Amino acid sequence: MKSLLTFIQEKKGDTSHTVFWHEVICGIACFYPQGAAGIFRGADIYPYFRDGTIKAYSASNSTIPIESEKQFRFIDNTVDDDGNIVSPQATKEFWEANKGPAIKADAIALAAKLVARVGKPSSALGPVLWTGPTNSLSDYGAADIAYNGAGISLKYGEGQFKNLSANVVANKLLGTVNLMKDLHKDYADMWDYMTGQWCSVVVEALRTYPLGRFVKPDKKGEGGNDPVQNRLWRDEADELFKTLTKNHTLSWSEYQKLNLKEDEQQLFHDLLYKKGGKETSYDQNHKQGHMFKRLCPKIVAHSTSSPSVKGWMDQRNNIMADKIFARYFDDKKENIQDGLAALFEEQISVGAMPMWYASKGGKDIKLVPSKDQFDSKIDKIDLTYETKKVGAGYTFVLMAATKGQEPVDVMEIEIYFRWRNLQMYGNPDTSSKAIMHVDDYSEMFGD
Repeated sequence: MKSLLTFIQEKKGDTSHTVFWHEVICGIACFYPQGAAGIFRGADIYPYFRDGTIKAYSASNSTIPIESEKQFRFIDNTVDDDGNIVSPQATKEFWEANKGPAIKADAIALAAKLVARVGKPSSALGPVLWTGPTNSLSDYGAADIAYNGAGISLKYGEGQFKNLSANVVANKLLGTVNLMKDLHKDYADMWDYMTGQWCSVVVEALRTYPLGRFVKPDKKGEGGNDPVQNRLWRDEADELFKTLTKNHTLSWSEYQKLNLKEDEQQLFHDLLYKKGGKETSYDQNHKQGHMFKRLCPKIVAHSTSSPSVKGWMDQRNNIMADKIFARYFDDKKENIQDGLAALFEEQISVGAMPMWYASKGGKDIKLVPSKDQFDSKIDKIDLTYETKKVGAGYTFVLMAATKGQEPVDVMEIEIYFRWRNLQMYGNPDTSSKAIMHVDDYSEMFGD
Protein backbone atom coordinates (compact mmCIF):
# COMPACT_ATOMS: atom_id res chain seq x y z
CA MET A 1 0.00 0.00 0.00
CA LYS A 2 1.35 3.38 -0.96
CA SER A 3 0.38 6.65 0.69
CA LEU A 4 0.22 9.49 -1.79
CA LEU A 5 0.44 12.77 0.09
CA THR A 6 -1.29 15.50 -1.87
CA PHE A 7 -0.42 18.65 -0.01
CA ILE A 8 1.78 19.63 -2.97
CA GLN A 9 -0.47 21.06 -5.63
CA GLU A 10 0.82 22.37 -8.94
CA LYS A 11 -1.10 25.19 -10.53
CA LYS A 12 -2.50 24.65 -13.98
CA GLY A 13 -0.17 26.10 -16.58
CA ASP A 14 2.71 26.24 -14.04
CA THR A 15 5.61 28.09 -15.68
CA SER A 16 8.27 27.22 -13.10
CA HIS A 17 11.58 25.90 -14.35
CA THR A 18 11.34 22.78 -12.15
CA VAL A 19 8.10 21.53 -13.66
CA PHE A 20 9.00 22.50 -17.22
CA TRP A 21 12.52 21.04 -17.24
CA HIS A 22 11.37 17.83 -15.58
CA GLU A 23 8.56 17.25 -18.06
CA VAL A 24 10.43 18.00 -21.29
CA ILE A 25 13.65 16.24 -20.27
CA CYS A 26 11.66 13.14 -19.35
CA GLY A 27 9.93 13.31 -22.75
CA ILE A 28 13.28 13.63 -24.53
CA ALA A 29 14.80 10.81 -22.47
CA CYS A 30 11.96 8.46 -23.37
CA PHE A 31 12.94 8.83 -27.03
CA TYR A 32 16.68 9.56 -26.77
CA PRO A 33 18.18 9.00 -23.29
CA GLN A 34 21.74 9.71 -24.45
CA GLY A 35 20.67 13.12 -25.67
CA ALA A 36 18.93 13.92 -22.39
CA ALA A 37 22.08 12.95 -20.50
CA GLY A 38 23.96 15.60 -22.52
CA ILE A 39 21.81 18.47 -21.24
CA PHE A 40 23.81 20.75 -18.93
CA ARG A 41 21.82 23.98 -19.18
CA GLY A 42 18.35 25.04 -20.25
CA ALA A 43 19.58 26.16 -23.66
CA ASP A 44 20.62 22.57 -24.43
CA ILE A 45 16.94 21.56 -24.48
CA TYR A 46 15.81 23.85 -27.30
CA PRO A 47 17.40 21.86 -30.17
CA TYR A 48 15.09 18.93 -29.39
CA PHE A 49 12.08 21.17 -29.99
CA ARG A 50 13.60 22.40 -33.25
CA ASP A 51 14.37 18.94 -34.64
CA GLY A 52 10.91 17.63 -33.75
CA THR A 53 11.91 15.15 -31.05
CA ILE A 54 9.42 16.90 -28.78
CA LYS A 55 6.75 19.49 -29.56
CA ALA A 56 4.46 21.72 -27.55
CA TYR A 57 0.77 20.78 -27.65
CA SER A 58 -2.29 22.98 -27.21
CA ALA A 59 -5.83 22.64 -25.87
CA SER A 60 -7.08 22.56 -29.47
CA ASN A 61 -5.28 19.22 -29.94
CA SER A 62 -2.56 20.52 -32.23
CA THR A 63 1.15 21.24 -31.95
CA ILE A 64 2.22 24.86 -31.41
CA PRO A 65 5.55 26.75 -31.48
CA ILE A 66 7.39 26.50 -28.17
CA GLU A 67 8.64 30.03 -28.79
CA SER A 68 5.18 31.41 -28.04
CA GLU A 69 5.07 29.90 -24.53
CA LYS A 70 6.22 31.59 -21.32
CA GLN A 71 8.46 28.63 -20.52
CA PHE A 72 10.57 29.33 -23.60
CA ARG A 73 12.78 31.61 -21.49
CA PHE A 74 14.10 28.49 -19.73
CA ILE A 75 15.47 26.99 -22.98
CA ASP A 76 16.07 29.95 -25.33
CA ASN A 77 19.58 29.45 -26.78
CA THR A 78 19.79 32.86 -28.49
CA VAL A 79 23.25 34.38 -28.01
CA ASP A 80 24.57 37.94 -28.18
CA ASP A 81 27.50 39.16 -30.30
CA ASP A 82 29.93 37.73 -27.75
CA GLY A 83 28.33 34.29 -27.86
CA ASN A 84 26.67 34.57 -24.44
CA ILE A 85 23.19 33.16 -23.79
CA VAL A 86 20.79 36.11 -23.70
CA SER A 87 18.12 34.56 -21.48
CA PRO A 88 19.42 34.36 -17.87
CA GLN A 89 17.13 31.41 -17.13
CA ALA A 90 18.65 29.32 -19.93
CA THR A 91 22.25 29.66 -18.74
CA LYS A 92 24.45 27.08 -17.06
CA GLU A 93 24.64 29.31 -13.99
CA PHE A 94 20.85 29.34 -13.57
CA TRP A 95 20.74 25.60 -14.27
CA GLU A 96 23.24 24.75 -11.55
CA ALA A 97 21.80 27.23 -9.03
CA ASN A 98 18.26 25.88 -9.51
CA LYS A 99 18.71 22.11 -9.14
CA GLY A 100 19.05 21.45 -12.85
CA PRO A 101 21.27 18.35 -12.37
CA ALA A 102 18.87 16.81 -9.82
CA ILE A 103 15.84 17.53 -11.99
CA LYS A 104 17.55 15.95 -15.00
CA ALA A 105 18.58 12.85 -13.03
CA ASP A 106 15.03 12.30 -11.78
CA ALA A 107 13.56 12.82 -15.26
CA ILE A 108 15.96 10.36 -16.91
CA ALA A 109 15.42 7.71 -14.23
CA LEU A 110 11.67 8.13 -14.53
CA ALA A 111 11.85 7.89 -18.33
CA ALA A 112 13.76 4.60 -18.20
CA LYS A 113 11.12 3.01 -15.95
CA LEU A 114 8.34 4.51 -18.03
CA VAL A 115 9.67 3.10 -21.29
CA ALA A 116 10.05 -0.31 -19.67
CA ARG A 117 6.41 -0.22 -18.57
CA VAL A 118 4.69 1.73 -21.36
CA GLY A 119 7.05 1.31 -24.31
CA LYS A 120 9.35 3.61 -26.27
CA PRO A 121 8.00 6.47 -28.40
CA SER A 122 7.65 5.51 -32.05
CA SER A 123 8.76 8.16 -34.53
CA ALA A 124 6.23 6.70 -36.97
CA LEU A 125 3.46 7.73 -34.57
CA GLY A 126 4.72 11.28 -34.20
CA PRO A 127 6.88 13.25 -31.76
CA VAL A 128 6.73 13.24 -28.00
CA LEU A 129 4.23 15.94 -27.02
CA TRP A 130 4.72 18.35 -24.16
CA THR A 131 1.13 19.09 -23.10
CA GLY A 132 1.82 21.75 -20.49
CA PRO A 133 0.09 24.53 -22.50
CA THR A 134 -3.22 22.62 -22.62
CA ASN A 135 -4.26 23.39 -19.02
CA SER A 136 -5.85 19.90 -19.00
CA LEU A 137 -8.27 20.90 -21.78
CA SER A 138 -6.99 18.69 -24.61
CA ASP A 139 -7.89 15.05 -25.22
CA TYR A 140 -4.89 14.12 -23.06
CA GLY A 141 -6.50 15.71 -20.00
CA ALA A 142 -4.15 16.22 -17.05
CA ALA A 143 -1.18 14.63 -18.85
CA ASP A 144 2.15 16.50 -18.95
CA ILE A 145 3.60 14.63 -21.93
CA ALA A 146 2.12 12.17 -24.44
CA TYR A 147 3.42 9.72 -27.00
CA ASN A 148 2.10 6.78 -28.99
CA GLY A 149 -1.38 8.10 -28.26
CA ALA A 150 -1.05 7.80 -24.46
CA GLY A 151 -0.99 10.66 -21.98
CA ILE A 152 1.45 10.62 -19.07
CA SER A 153 1.30 12.73 -15.92
CA LEU A 154 4.76 13.26 -14.47
CA LYS A 155 5.63 14.31 -10.94
CA TYR A 156 9.07 15.38 -9.78
CA GLY A 157 9.78 13.54 -6.55
CA GLU A 158 6.93 12.49 -4.27
CA GLY A 159 4.00 14.61 -5.53
CA GLN A 160 1.02 12.74 -6.91
CA PHE A 161 -2.62 13.24 -7.75
CA LYS A 162 -4.69 16.16 -6.53
CA ASN A 163 -5.28 18.11 -3.37
CA LEU A 164 -9.06 18.28 -3.48
CA SER A 165 -10.48 21.51 -2.12
CA ALA A 166 -13.66 21.62 -0.07
CA ASN A 167 -15.51 23.17 -3.00
CA VAL A 168 -14.40 20.44 -5.43
CA VAL A 169 -15.54 17.76 -3.00
CA ALA A 170 -18.92 19.42 -2.52
CA ASN A 171 -19.34 20.06 -6.22
CA LYS A 172 -18.72 16.45 -7.18
CA LEU A 173 -20.73 15.00 -4.32
CA LEU A 174 -23.64 17.41 -4.19
CA GLY A 175 -23.42 19.80 -7.13
CA THR A 176 -22.98 22.80 -4.82
CA VAL A 177 -20.60 25.55 -5.88
CA ASN A 178 -19.41 26.87 -2.51
CA LEU A 179 -19.47 24.44 0.41
CA MET A 180 -18.56 26.91 3.13
CA LYS A 181 -21.18 29.38 1.91
CA ASP A 182 -23.81 26.65 2.17
CA LEU A 183 -22.60 25.68 5.64
CA HIS A 184 -22.80 29.29 6.80
CA LYS A 185 -26.28 29.67 5.34
CA ASP A 186 -27.76 26.39 6.57
CA TYR A 187 -26.22 26.44 10.04
CA ALA A 188 -25.85 30.17 10.74
CA ASP A 189 -27.05 29.69 14.32
CA MET A 190 -24.15 27.37 15.09
CA TRP A 191 -21.54 29.69 13.56
CA ASP A 192 -22.95 32.63 15.52
CA TYR A 193 -23.07 30.61 18.73
CA MET A 194 -19.46 29.54 18.23
CA THR A 195 -18.45 33.17 17.64
CA GLY A 196 -20.17 34.28 20.86
CA GLN A 197 -18.41 31.57 22.85
CA TRP A 198 -15.07 32.57 21.36
CA CYS A 199 -15.60 36.24 22.22
CA SER A 200 -16.34 35.22 25.82
CA VAL A 201 -13.04 33.35 25.96
CA VAL A 202 -11.18 36.35 24.54
CA VAL A 203 -12.65 38.82 27.04
CA GLU A 204 -11.77 36.48 29.91
CA ALA A 205 -8.23 36.30 28.56
CA LEU A 206 -8.17 40.09 28.34
CA ARG A 207 -9.25 40.48 31.97
CA THR A 208 -6.46 38.15 33.13
CA TYR A 209 -3.84 39.58 30.77
CA PRO A 210 -0.54 40.00 32.68
CA LEU A 211 -0.12 43.69 33.47
CA GLY A 212 3.16 45.20 32.31
CA ARG A 213 4.45 41.87 31.10
CA PHE A 214 6.14 43.41 28.07
CA VAL A 215 7.00 46.88 29.39
CA LYS A 216 10.56 47.33 30.65
CA PRO A 217 12.39 50.52 31.72
CA ASP A 218 15.26 51.85 29.64
CA LYS A 219 18.84 52.17 30.97
CA LYS A 220 17.94 55.44 32.71
CA GLY A 221 15.07 53.78 34.47
CA GLU A 222 12.53 55.81 32.54
CA GLY A 223 9.50 54.60 30.62
CA GLY A 224 9.24 51.47 32.69
CA ASN A 225 6.23 49.48 33.74
CA ASP A 226 3.42 51.53 35.27
CA PRO A 227 0.96 49.06 36.84
CA VAL A 228 -1.62 51.75 37.44
CA GLN A 229 -1.55 52.92 33.82
CA ASN A 230 -1.58 49.37 32.50
CA ARG A 231 -4.57 48.51 34.66
CA LEU A 232 -6.41 51.55 33.28
CA TRP A 233 -5.56 50.43 29.74
CA ARG A 234 -6.82 46.93 30.49
CA ASP A 235 -10.08 48.20 32.02
CA GLU A 236 -10.58 50.52 29.05
CA ALA A 237 -9.85 47.65 26.64
CA ASP A 238 -12.37 45.48 28.48
CA GLU A 239 -15.11 48.06 28.01
CA LEU A 240 -14.14 48.61 24.39
CA PHE A 241 -14.22 44.86 23.71
CA LYS A 242 -17.77 44.59 25.03
CA THR A 243 -18.78 47.46 22.77
CA LEU A 244 -17.09 45.95 19.71
CA THR A 245 -18.71 42.55 20.25
CA LYS A 246 -22.13 43.97 21.10
CA ASN A 247 -21.74 42.39 24.51
CA HIS A 248 -20.80 39.04 22.92
CA THR A 249 -23.66 38.94 20.42
CA LEU A 250 -21.43 39.47 17.37
CA SER A 251 -22.35 37.15 14.49
CA TRP A 252 -19.77 35.06 12.62
CA SER A 253 -20.03 37.33 9.57
CA GLU A 254 -19.69 40.49 11.64
CA TYR A 255 -16.69 39.07 13.48
CA GLN A 256 -14.87 38.29 10.23
CA LYS A 257 -15.48 41.79 8.81
CA LEU A 258 -14.99 43.95 11.93
CA ASN A 259 -12.18 46.52 11.72
CA LEU A 260 -10.61 48.57 14.49
CA LYS A 261 -10.39 52.36 14.38
CA GLU A 262 -7.01 54.03 14.82
CA ASP A 263 -7.60 54.99 18.47
CA GLU A 264 -8.82 51.45 19.19
CA GLN A 265 -5.72 49.99 17.59
CA GLN A 266 -3.58 52.34 19.69
CA LEU A 267 -5.22 51.22 22.93
CA PHE A 268 -4.64 47.53 22.28
CA HIS A 269 -1.13 48.29 21.05
CA ASP A 270 -0.28 50.10 24.32
CA LEU A 271 -1.54 47.14 26.32
CA LEU A 272 -0.33 44.18 24.27
CA TYR A 273 2.68 45.13 22.15
CA LYS A 274 6.08 43.61 22.75
CA LYS A 275 9.07 44.87 20.79
CA GLY A 276 10.61 42.02 18.84
CA GLY A 277 7.56 39.81 19.38
CA LYS A 278 5.37 40.89 16.48
CA GLU A 279 4.29 37.39 15.58
CA THR A 280 3.10 36.56 19.09
CA SER A 281 1.78 39.91 20.27
CA TYR A 282 -0.51 42.54 18.81
CA ASP A 283 1.12 45.32 16.74
CA GLN A 284 -1.04 48.12 15.37
CA ASN A 285 1.54 48.72 12.61
CA HIS A 286 1.12 45.23 11.17
CA LYS A 287 -0.57 45.28 7.76
CA GLN A 288 -3.50 43.42 9.35
CA GLY A 289 -3.44 45.40 12.58
CA HIS A 290 -6.87 46.82 11.81
CA MET A 291 -8.51 43.37 11.77
CA PHE A 292 -10.41 42.44 14.91
CA LYS A 293 -10.12 38.75 14.04
CA ARG A 294 -6.32 39.08 14.17
CA LEU A 295 -6.34 40.88 17.52
CA CYS A 296 -8.33 38.21 19.36
CA PRO A 297 -5.84 35.31 19.08
CA LYS A 298 -3.05 37.68 20.17
CA ILE A 299 -4.92 38.42 23.39
CA VAL A 300 -5.56 34.74 24.09
CA ALA A 301 -1.99 33.67 23.28
CA HIS A 302 -0.56 35.49 26.31
CA SER A 303 -3.39 35.19 28.80
CA THR A 304 -3.27 33.17 32.00
CA SER A 305 -6.68 31.56 31.42
CA SER A 306 -5.35 28.45 29.69
CA PRO A 307 -8.04 26.10 31.10
CA SER A 308 -10.73 28.24 29.48
CA VAL A 309 -8.81 28.25 26.20
CA LYS A 310 -8.47 24.46 26.22
CA GLY A 311 -12.15 24.10 26.99
CA TRP A 312 -12.98 26.48 24.16
CA MET A 313 -10.93 24.52 21.62
CA ASP A 314 -12.73 21.30 22.57
CA GLN A 315 -16.08 23.08 22.33
CA ARG A 316 -15.25 24.63 18.97
CA ASN A 317 -14.15 21.30 17.52
CA ASN A 318 -17.30 19.59 18.80
CA ILE A 319 -19.51 22.28 17.28
CA MET A 320 -17.76 22.07 13.92
CA ALA A 321 -17.75 18.28 13.78
CA ASP A 322 -21.09 17.39 15.38
CA LYS A 323 -23.31 20.41 14.83
CA ILE A 324 -22.16 21.63 11.42
CA PHE A 325 -20.26 19.13 9.24
CA ALA A 326 -21.91 15.96 10.56
CA ARG A 327 -25.40 17.47 10.26
CA TYR A 328 -24.65 18.72 6.76
CA PHE A 329 -23.36 15.42 5.40
CA ASP A 330 -26.09 13.47 7.17
CA ASP A 331 -28.79 15.71 5.68
CA LYS A 332 -27.27 15.15 2.24
CA LYS A 333 -26.47 11.43 2.49
CA GLU A 334 -28.78 10.36 -0.35
CA ASN A 335 -27.22 12.91 -2.69
CA ILE A 336 -23.72 11.96 -1.55
CA GLN A 337 -24.12 8.32 -2.56
CA ASP A 338 -24.94 9.41 -6.10
CA GLY A 339 -21.91 11.70 -6.22
CA LEU A 340 -19.26 9.29 -4.93
CA ALA A 341 -18.42 8.03 -8.42
CA ALA A 342 -17.93 11.61 -9.65
CA LEU A 343 -15.59 12.34 -6.74
CA PHE A 344 -13.63 9.15 -7.37
CA GLU A 345 -13.37 10.08 -11.07
CA GLU A 346 -12.12 13.56 -10.21
CA GLN A 347 -9.53 12.32 -7.74
CA ILE A 348 -7.83 9.97 -10.20
CA SER A 349 -8.08 12.47 -13.11
CA VAL A 350 -10.09 10.36 -15.53
CA GLY A 351 -9.93 11.84 -19.03
CA ALA A 352 -10.91 11.06 -22.61
CA MET A 353 -7.89 8.74 -22.95
CA PRO A 354 -6.18 6.35 -20.53
CA MET A 355 -3.34 8.10 -18.75
CA TRP A 356 -0.25 6.98 -16.91
CA TYR A 357 0.95 8.55 -13.66
CA ALA A 358 4.67 8.37 -13.03
CA SER A 359 6.57 9.71 -10.02
CA LYS A 360 9.42 9.00 -7.59
CA GLY A 361 11.94 8.62 -10.38
CA GLY A 362 9.88 5.81 -11.91
CA LYS A 363 9.39 3.82 -8.72
CA ASP A 364 5.68 4.55 -8.81
CA ILE A 365 3.81 4.16 -12.14
CA LYS A 366 0.05 3.72 -12.37
CA LEU A 367 -2.51 3.59 -15.16
CA VAL A 368 -5.75 5.57 -14.87
CA PRO A 369 -8.67 4.46 -17.09
CA SER A 370 -10.25 6.51 -19.85
CA LYS A 371 -13.69 8.03 -19.34
CA ASP A 372 -15.30 5.22 -21.39
CA GLN A 373 -13.48 2.55 -19.38
CA PHE A 374 -14.42 4.20 -16.12
CA ASP A 375 -18.11 4.54 -17.00
CA SER A 376 -18.35 0.95 -18.26
CA LYS A 377 -16.85 -0.60 -15.10
CA ILE A 378 -17.74 1.77 -12.27
CA ASP A 379 -20.78 -0.37 -11.39
CA LYS A 380 -18.30 -3.11 -10.42
CA ILE A 381 -16.76 -0.81 -7.81
CA ASP A 382 -18.38 -0.52 -4.38
CA LEU A 383 -18.18 3.06 -3.10
CA THR A 384 -18.80 3.84 0.56
CA TYR A 385 -17.97 6.72 2.86
CA GLU A 386 -17.71 7.64 6.49
CA THR A 387 -17.38 10.88 8.41
CA LYS A 388 -15.63 11.35 11.73
CA LYS A 389 -14.25 13.91 14.15
CA VAL A 390 -10.47 13.86 14.31
CA GLY A 391 -8.41 16.16 16.53
CA ALA A 392 -9.05 19.80 15.70
CA GLY A 393 -11.42 19.13 12.85
CA TYR A 394 -13.46 16.79 10.74
CA THR A 395 -12.70 14.14 8.13
CA PHE A 396 -14.66 12.78 5.18
CA VAL A 397 -13.39 9.38 3.97
CA LEU A 398 -14.35 7.85 0.61
CA MET A 399 -13.53 4.14 0.18
CA ALA A 400 -13.55 2.21 -3.11
CA ALA A 401 -13.36 -1.58 -3.45
CA THR A 402 -14.34 -4.20 -5.98
CA LYS A 403 -17.64 -5.98 -5.50
CA GLY A 404 -17.85 -9.74 -4.95
CA GLN A 405 -17.24 -12.41 -2.36
CA GLU A 406 -13.57 -11.43 -2.08
CA PRO A 407 -13.51 -7.65 -2.56
CA VAL A 408 -10.23 -5.93 -3.37
CA ASP A 409 -9.56 -2.51 -1.88
CA VAL A 410 -8.91 0.05 -4.61
CA MET A 411 -8.29 3.33 -2.81
CA GLU A 412 -9.27 5.68 -0.01
CA ILE A 413 -9.61 9.44 -0.21
CA GLU A 414 -9.51 11.40 3.02
CA ILE A 415 -10.63 15.04 3.02
CA TYR A 416 -9.58 17.01 6.09
CA PHE A 417 -11.21 20.13 7.50
CA ARG A 418 -8.91 21.57 10.17
CA TRP A 419 -8.55 24.63 12.38
CA ARG A 420 -5.11 26.01 13.07
CA ASN A 421 -4.72 26.03 16.85
CA LEU A 422 -6.73 29.08 18.06
CA GLN A 423 -7.87 30.01 14.58
CA MET A 424 -11.19 31.74 14.08
CA TYR A 425 -9.62 33.63 11.21
CA GLY A 426 -11.81 32.80 8.24
CA ASN A 427 -12.81 29.23 7.36
CA PRO A 428 -11.08 25.99 8.38
CA ASP A 429 -8.21 24.79 6.19
CA THR A 430 -8.80 21.84 3.87
CA SER A 431 -6.44 19.23 2.46
CA SER A 432 -6.63 15.68 1.17
CA LYS A 433 -4.71 12.41 1.07
CA ALA A 434 -5.21 9.48 -1.29
CA ILE A 435 -4.18 5.99 -0.21
CA MET A 436 -3.75 3.65 -3.18
CA HIS A 437 -4.16 -0.11 -2.87
CA VAL A 438 -3.46 -1.17 -6.49
CA ASP A 439 -0.59 -0.65 -8.90
CA ASP A 440 -2.84 0.62 -11.67
CA TYR A 441 -6.49 0.85 -12.42
CA SER A 442 -6.36 -1.48 -15.41
CA GLU A 443 -6.88 -4.23 -12.82
CA MET A 444 -10.33 -2.75 -12.16
CA PHE A 445 -11.23 -1.14 -15.45
CA GLY A 446 -9.44 -3.16 -18.15
CA ASP A 447 -6.35 -2.35 -20.22
